[in-house]
Amino acid sequence: MSLPCVASHGSTTVDDCTTIDFGKGGMCFFSNKSLEVDHIIELQCEDIWDSPKTGTVIWCKQLRVNLYRIGIVFS
Repeated sequence: MSLPCVASHGSTTVDDCTTIDFGKGGMCFFSNKSLEVDHIIELQCEDIWDSPKTGTVIWCKQLRVNLYRIGIVFS
C-alpha cells in the first residue's frame, strides 16, 4: 500500500515520504532524505492512524540521489 506520510526527528521533518509496506511491528517507506540508524522518529500517516507513531530507524538504504528506502520498528 502506498500512502503519504510525514516523518520527523527533532527539528528535521521529512515531508516527502511514501509508505511501501507496514505491519504491527514496523514499516518501510521511501523518503527524499536519509535518516540515521538508531534515531527515534515520529511518523504521521493520517490515512492509517489518528495520532503519530514513534519508531526507531533500523536501516536506511540510498537507492539514488534524493531517494532512500527506510525501515523502522515501532516503539
